Amino acid sequence: MNVIPVNNYQWTMVYNISELSVNISSSGATEDLRIVQLVFALILSVVGLTGNSFTIYRIISESLYRQVCNKYILNLSINNLITCVIVIPILGVSFYKQKWIFGEGLCYFYPYLMHTTLCSETNALLLITINRYCIVVHPLLYNKLYNRKYFNVFLIGSSWLVYLVIQTLPLAKIWGKFEYNKHKHYCTYADDSETKTFIASLCALILLTNLPIHVFCYGSILWKYKRSKKRMSIVQSSNQRRERRKDAREPMNIVQSSNPPRECRKDAREPKMNMSLMRMIIVIILCFTLTHTPFLAVNAIDPTLTLTGITVYMVMAYIALCHTAFNPIVYALMNKQICNNMCRPTLCCQ
Repeated sequence: MNVIPVNNYQWTMVYNISELSVNISSSGATEDLRIVQLVFALILSVVGLTGNSFTIYRIISESLYRQVCNKYILNLSINNLITCVIVIPILGVSFYKQKWIFGEGLCYFYPYLMHTTLCSETNALLLITINRYCIVVHPLLYNKLYNRKYFNVFLIGSSWLVYLVIQTLPLAKIWGKFEYNKHKHYCTYADDSETKTFIASLCALILLTNLPIHVFCYGSILWKYKRSKKRMSIVQSSNQRRERRKDAREPMNIVQSSNPPRECRKDAREPKMNMSLMRMIIVIILCFTLTHTPFLAVNAIDPTLTLTGITVYMVMAYIALCHTAFNPIVYALMNKQICNNMCRPTLCCQ
Protein backbone atom coordinates (compact mmCIF):
# COMPACT_ATOMS: atom_id res chain seq x y z
CA MET A 1 0.00 0.00 0.00
CA ASN A 2 2.90 2.35 0.59
CA VAL A 3 4.50 1.74 -2.80
CA ILE A 4 1.72 3.31 -4.83
CA PRO A 5 1.88 6.78 -3.23
CA VAL A 6 5.66 6.79 -3.62
CA ASN A 7 5.34 5.94 -7.30
CA ASN A 8 2.67 8.56 -7.82
CA TYR A 9 4.86 11.12 -6.09
CA GLN A 10 7.82 10.15 -8.24
CA TRP A 11 5.81 10.41 -11.44
CA THR A 12 4.41 13.76 -10.34
CA MET A 13 7.88 15.07 -9.55
CA VAL A 14 9.26 13.92 -12.93
CA TYR A 15 6.33 15.52 -14.74
CA ASN A 16 6.81 18.81 -12.90
CA ILE A 17 10.53 18.86 -13.65
CA SER A 18 9.92 18.20 -17.37
CA GLU A 19 7.23 20.85 -17.46
CA LEU A 20 9.57 23.30 -15.75
CA SER A 21 12.34 22.59 -18.28
CA VAL A 22 9.94 23.21 -21.17
CA ASN A 23 8.85 26.50 -19.63
CA ILE A 24 12.46 27.57 -19.13
CA SER A 25 13.49 26.69 -22.69
CA SER A 26 10.48 28.38 -24.27
CA SER A 27 10.37 31.42 -22.02
CA GLY A 28 10.68 34.81 -23.63
CA ALA A 29 13.48 37.32 -23.23
CA THR A 30 13.64 39.63 -20.22
CA GLU A 31 12.28 43.16 -20.33
CA ASP A 32 15.75 44.73 -20.35
CA LEU A 33 16.93 42.51 -23.19
CA ARG A 34 13.82 43.29 -25.23
CA ILE A 35 14.42 47.03 -24.75
CA VAL A 36 18.07 46.64 -25.80
CA GLN A 37 17.13 44.77 -28.97
CA LEU A 38 14.46 47.37 -29.81
CA VAL A 39 16.99 50.19 -29.47
CA PHE A 40 19.49 48.24 -31.60
CA ALA A 41 16.82 47.61 -34.25
CA LEU A 42 16.01 51.34 -34.41
CA ILE A 43 19.71 52.27 -34.62
CA LEU A 44 20.30 49.69 -37.36
CA SER A 45 17.26 50.96 -39.24
CA VAL A 46 18.37 54.61 -39.00
CA VAL A 47 21.95 53.84 -40.03
CA GLY A 48 20.80 51.72 -42.98
CA LEU A 49 18.22 54.32 -44.00
CA THR A 50 20.81 57.12 -43.91
CA GLY A 51 23.56 55.23 -45.72
CA ASN A 52 21.43 53.71 -48.44
CA SER A 53 19.44 56.92 -49.02
CA PHE A 54 22.65 58.91 -49.37
CA THR A 55 24.09 56.31 -51.76
CA ILE A 56 20.94 56.39 -53.89
CA TYR A 57 20.89 60.20 -53.86
CA ARG A 58 24.53 60.48 -54.93
CA ILE A 59 24.24 57.91 -57.70
CA ILE A 60 21.18 59.67 -59.12
CA SER A 61 22.20 63.29 -58.55
CA GLU A 62 25.72 62.83 -59.93
CA SER A 63 24.45 60.67 -62.85
CA LEU A 64 26.67 57.78 -61.78
CA TYR A 65 23.99 55.40 -63.05
CA ARG A 66 25.30 56.06 -66.56
CA GLN A 67 27.99 53.53 -65.69
CA VAL A 68 26.22 50.20 -65.98
CA CYS A 69 27.59 48.62 -62.80
CA ASN A 70 26.32 51.55 -60.72
CA LYS A 71 22.80 50.79 -61.94
CA TYR A 72 23.01 47.39 -60.29
CA ILE A 73 24.53 48.90 -57.15
CA LEU A 74 21.58 51.31 -57.15
CA ASN A 75 19.23 48.32 -57.35
CA LEU A 76 20.97 46.69 -54.39
CA SER A 77 20.76 49.92 -52.38
CA ILE A 78 17.02 50.19 -53.02
CA ASN A 79 16.59 46.60 -51.85
CA ASN A 80 18.53 47.31 -48.64
CA LEU A 81 16.57 50.53 -48.11
CA ILE A 82 13.27 48.61 -48.12
CA THR A 83 14.66 46.21 -45.54
CA CYS A 84 15.84 49.04 -43.28
CA VAL A 85 12.61 51.05 -43.53
CA ILE A 86 10.01 48.26 -43.21
CA VAL A 87 11.44 44.88 -42.23
CA ILE A 88 13.78 45.81 -39.35
CA PRO A 89 11.46 48.18 -37.41
CA ILE A 90 8.49 45.78 -37.51
CA LEU A 91 10.74 42.91 -36.47
CA GLY A 92 12.11 44.93 -33.56
CA VAL A 93 8.64 45.90 -32.30
CA SER A 94 7.43 42.29 -32.60
CA PHE A 95 10.40 41.02 -30.60
CA TYR A 96 9.75 43.68 -27.96
CA LYS A 97 6.01 43.02 -27.64
CA GLN A 98 6.47 39.26 -28.12
CA LYS A 99 3.25 39.28 -30.12
CA TRP A 100 1.95 40.56 -33.45
CA ILE A 101 0.21 43.94 -33.14
CA PHE A 102 0.01 45.01 -36.79
CA GLY A 103 -3.20 43.30 -37.83
CA GLU A 104 -4.09 40.19 -39.78
CA GLY A 105 -3.63 41.74 -43.22
CA LEU A 106 -0.06 42.86 -42.54
CA CYS A 107 0.64 39.42 -41.06
CA TYR A 108 0.35 38.08 -44.62
CA PHE A 109 1.97 41.01 -46.44
CA TYR A 110 4.98 41.44 -44.10
CA PRO A 111 6.52 37.97 -44.60
CA TYR A 112 5.76 38.24 -48.32
CA LEU A 113 7.72 41.52 -48.52
CA MET A 114 10.49 40.35 -46.19
CA HIS A 115 11.24 37.10 -48.01
CA THR A 116 10.83 38.70 -51.45
CA THR A 117 13.42 41.39 -50.69
CA LEU A 118 15.78 38.80 -49.21
CA CYS A 119 15.57 36.55 -52.28
CA SER A 120 15.72 39.51 -54.67
CA GLU A 121 18.91 40.66 -52.96
CA THR A 122 20.57 37.40 -53.98
CA ASN A 123 19.53 38.17 -57.56
CA ALA A 124 20.90 41.72 -57.26
CA LEU A 125 24.29 40.36 -56.22
CA LEU A 126 24.13 37.82 -59.05
CA LEU A 127 23.46 40.54 -61.64
CA ILE A 128 26.50 42.51 -60.45
CA THR A 129 28.66 39.40 -60.71
CA ILE A 130 27.49 38.62 -64.24
CA ASN A 131 28.02 42.26 -65.24
CA ARG A 132 31.64 42.17 -64.05
CA TYR A 133 32.20 38.83 -65.76
CA CYS A 134 30.98 40.12 -69.12
CA ILE A 135 32.97 43.37 -69.05
CA VAL A 136 36.23 41.62 -68.13
CA VAL A 137 36.02 38.29 -69.96
CA HIS A 138 33.71 39.15 -72.89
CA PRO A 139 34.01 42.92 -73.53
CA LEU A 140 32.58 42.70 -77.06
CA LEU A 141 29.48 40.86 -75.79
CA TYR A 142 29.25 43.40 -72.96
CA ASN A 143 29.12 46.33 -75.37
CA LYS A 144 26.59 44.54 -77.51
CA LEU A 145 24.19 43.65 -74.69
CA TYR A 146 24.54 46.18 -71.89
CA ASN A 147 24.45 49.22 -74.15
CA ARG A 148 20.97 48.36 -75.36
CA LYS A 149 18.34 50.79 -74.22
CA TYR A 150 16.12 48.62 -72.00
CA PHE A 151 18.39 45.65 -71.38
CA ASN A 152 19.40 46.66 -67.84
CA VAL A 153 15.83 47.59 -66.94
CA PHE A 154 14.71 44.17 -68.13
CA LEU A 155 17.32 42.35 -66.04
CA ILE A 156 16.61 44.31 -62.87
CA GLY A 157 12.84 44.01 -63.31
CA SER A 158 13.10 40.27 -63.94
CA SER A 159 15.25 39.78 -60.82
CA TRP A 160 12.41 41.23 -58.73
CA LEU A 161 9.57 39.63 -60.67
CA VAL A 162 10.85 36.07 -60.22
CA TYR A 163 10.52 36.07 -56.44
CA LEU A 164 7.49 38.33 -56.41
CA VAL A 165 5.73 35.52 -58.28
CA ILE A 166 7.28 32.64 -56.29
CA GLN A 167 6.36 34.16 -52.93
CA THR A 168 2.72 34.44 -54.00
CA LEU A 169 2.51 30.64 -53.61
CA PRO A 170 2.58 30.73 -49.79
CA LEU A 171 0.75 34.07 -49.81
CA ALA A 172 -2.19 32.49 -51.66
CA LYS A 173 -1.73 29.21 -49.71
CA ILE A 174 -1.13 27.31 -52.94
CA TRP A 175 2.12 25.83 -51.68
CA GLY A 176 2.88 26.59 -48.05
CA LYS A 177 1.50 29.56 -46.13
CA PHE A 178 2.35 32.56 -43.98
CA GLU A 179 1.18 32.79 -40.38
CA TYR A 180 2.12 34.09 -36.95
CA ASN A 181 4.86 32.01 -35.35
CA LYS A 182 4.32 31.89 -31.59
CA HIS A 183 7.92 30.80 -30.97
CA LYS A 184 9.53 33.61 -33.00
CA HIS A 185 6.90 36.31 -32.20
CA TYR A 186 6.43 37.56 -35.76
CA CYS A 187 4.69 36.51 -38.95
CA THR A 188 6.75 34.30 -41.25
CA TYR A 189 6.57 30.87 -42.87
CA ALA A 190 4.37 28.30 -41.13
CA ASP A 191 5.79 25.19 -39.47
CA ASP A 192 3.74 22.61 -41.39
CA SER A 193 5.33 20.01 -43.64
CA GLU A 194 4.08 21.56 -46.89
CA THR A 195 5.65 24.92 -46.06
CA LYS A 196 8.91 23.24 -45.08
CA THR A 197 8.97 21.55 -48.49
CA PHE A 198 8.46 24.93 -50.15
CA ILE A 199 11.31 26.47 -48.12
CA ALA A 200 13.65 23.59 -48.96
CA SER A 201 12.83 23.91 -52.66
CA LEU A 202 13.34 27.68 -52.56
CA CYS A 203 16.73 27.35 -50.84
CA ALA A 204 17.80 24.70 -53.35
CA LEU A 205 16.78 26.98 -56.22
CA ILE A 206 18.80 29.89 -54.81
CA LEU A 207 21.89 27.78 -54.11
CA LEU A 208 21.87 25.95 -57.44
CA THR A 209 21.44 29.15 -59.45
CA ASN A 210 23.72 31.45 -57.46
CA LEU A 211 26.68 29.51 -56.10
CA PRO A 212 27.89 27.88 -59.37
CA ILE A 213 27.51 31.16 -61.28
CA HIS A 214 29.45 33.15 -58.68
CA VAL A 215 32.26 30.59 -58.60
CA PHE A 216 32.48 30.36 -62.39
CA CYS A 217 32.35 34.13 -62.99
CA TYR A 218 34.93 35.12 -60.38
CA GLY A 219 37.16 32.20 -61.30
CA SER A 220 37.09 33.34 -64.93
CA ILE A 221 37.76 36.96 -63.90
CA LEU A 222 40.79 35.98 -61.83
CA TRP A 223 42.13 33.80 -64.64
CA LYS A 224 41.66 36.65 -67.11
CA TYR A 225 43.31 39.11 -64.76
CA LYS A 226 46.34 36.88 -64.25
CA ARG A 227 46.69 36.39 -68.00
CA SER A 228 46.42 40.14 -68.57
CA LYS A 229 48.93 40.87 -65.81
CA LYS A 230 51.36 38.31 -67.23
CA ARG A 231 50.94 39.73 -70.71
CA MET A 232 51.55 43.27 -69.45
CA SER A 233 54.70 42.18 -67.64
CA ILE A 234 56.00 40.58 -70.84
CA VAL A 235 55.21 43.73 -72.83
CA GLN A 236 56.85 45.96 -70.22
CA SER A 237 59.98 43.80 -70.07
CA SER A 238 60.28 43.85 -73.87
CA ASN A 239 59.78 47.62 -73.89
CA GLN A 240 62.48 48.01 -71.24
CA ARG A 241 64.91 45.94 -73.29
CA ARG A 242 64.07 48.01 -76.35
CA GLU A 243 64.56 51.22 -74.41
CA ARG A 244 67.90 50.06 -73.05
CA ARG A 245 69.13 49.30 -76.55
CA LYS A 246 67.85 52.67 -77.72
CA ASP A 247 69.41 54.46 -74.76
CA ALA A 248 72.74 52.88 -75.55
CA ARG A 249 72.61 54.53 -78.96
CA GLU A 250 70.98 57.82 -77.84
CA PRO A 251 72.06 58.72 -74.28
CA MET A 252 70.38 62.13 -74.37
CA ASN A 253 66.85 60.67 -74.79
CA ILE A 254 66.74 58.69 -71.52
CA VAL A 255 64.09 60.81 -69.80
CA GLN A 256 61.99 61.22 -72.89
CA SER A 257 61.98 57.55 -73.85
CA SER A 258 61.39 56.23 -70.33
CA ASN A 259 57.74 57.38 -70.30
CA PRO A 260 55.44 54.58 -71.47
CA PRO A 261 52.85 55.35 -74.14
CA ARG A 262 49.44 56.64 -73.05
CA GLU A 263 47.69 53.55 -74.42
CA CYS A 264 49.98 51.30 -72.36
CA ARG A 265 49.25 53.26 -69.17
CA LYS A 266 45.53 53.05 -69.86
CA ASP A 267 45.68 49.30 -70.50
CA ALA A 268 47.60 48.80 -67.26
CA ARG A 269 45.14 50.92 -65.25
CA GLU A 270 41.92 49.31 -66.51
CA PRO A 271 42.55 45.79 -65.04
CA LYS A 272 43.34 47.40 -61.68
CA MET A 273 40.03 49.29 -61.76
CA ASN A 274 38.15 46.10 -62.62
CA MET A 275 39.88 44.19 -59.82
CA SER A 276 39.14 46.95 -57.31
CA LEU A 277 35.45 46.84 -58.19
CA MET A 278 35.50 43.05 -58.12
CA ARG A 279 36.99 43.07 -54.62
CA MET A 280 34.19 45.35 -53.46
CA ILE A 281 31.55 42.99 -54.86
CA ILE A 282 33.23 39.95 -53.29
CA VAL A 283 33.25 41.69 -49.90
CA ILE A 284 29.51 42.44 -50.24
CA ILE A 285 28.74 38.83 -51.18
CA LEU A 286 30.85 37.46 -48.32
CA CYS A 287 29.19 39.85 -45.89
CA PHE A 288 25.75 38.69 -47.07
CA THR A 289 26.72 35.01 -46.86
CA LEU A 290 28.48 35.11 -43.49
CA THR A 291 25.74 37.13 -41.78
CA HIS A 292 22.89 34.97 -43.11
CA THR A 293 24.45 31.55 -42.53
CA PRO A 294 23.98 31.46 -38.70
CA PHE A 295 20.39 32.67 -39.04
CA LEU A 296 19.53 30.04 -41.65
CA ALA A 297 21.24 27.37 -39.55
CA VAL A 298 19.14 28.25 -36.48
CA ASN A 299 15.94 28.14 -38.55
CA ALA A 300 16.85 24.78 -40.08
CA ILE A 301 18.16 23.03 -36.96
CA ASP A 302 15.83 24.46 -34.31
CA PRO A 303 12.64 25.86 -35.90
CA THR A 304 10.66 25.83 -32.61
CA LEU A 305 13.59 27.40 -30.66
CA THR A 306 13.48 24.71 -27.97
CA LEU A 307 17.29 24.44 -27.93
CA THR A 308 18.46 27.98 -28.69
CA GLY A 309 15.64 30.14 -27.34
CA ILE A 310 14.30 33.48 -28.51
CA THR A 311 17.38 35.40 -27.29
CA VAL A 312 19.82 33.55 -29.56
CA TYR A 313 17.30 33.80 -32.40
CA MET A 314 17.09 37.59 -32.01
CA VAL A 315 20.87 37.88 -32.11
CA MET A 316 21.09 35.74 -35.25
CA ALA A 317 18.31 37.74 -36.91
CA TYR A 318 20.07 41.06 -36.37
CA ILE A 319 23.40 39.64 -37.50
CA ALA A 320 21.66 38.59 -40.72
CA LEU A 321 20.22 42.08 -41.21
CA CYS A 322 23.39 44.02 -40.37
CA HIS A 323 24.70 43.78 -43.92
CA THR A 324 21.93 46.12 -45.15
CA ALA A 325 23.55 48.91 -43.12
CA PHE A 326 27.15 47.85 -43.87
CA ASN A 327 26.83 47.81 -47.66
CA PRO A 328 26.93 51.64 -48.08
CA ILE A 329 30.12 51.68 -45.99
CA VAL A 330 31.62 49.10 -48.34
CA TYR A 331 30.64 51.26 -51.33
CA ALA A 332 32.28 54.31 -49.78
CA LEU A 333 35.50 52.56 -48.83
CA MET A 334 36.09 50.32 -51.85
CA ASN A 335 34.47 52.06 -54.85
CA LYS A 336 36.54 55.17 -55.62
CA GLN A 337 33.96 56.68 -57.95
CA ILE A 338 31.10 56.40 -55.46
CA CYS A 339 33.41 57.34 -52.61
CA ASN A 340 34.52 60.60 -54.24
CA ASN A 341 30.92 61.61 -54.89
CA MET A 342 29.54 60.48 -51.53
CA CYS A 343 32.27 62.25 -49.58
CA ARG A 344 32.54 65.40 -51.70
CA PRO A 345 31.22 67.75 -48.97
CA THR A 346 33.80 66.37 -46.50
CA LEU A 347 37.43 65.31 -46.55
CA CYS A 348 36.88 61.71 -45.39
CA CYS A 349 37.95 60.18 -48.70
CA GLN A 350 41.15 62.18 -48.66
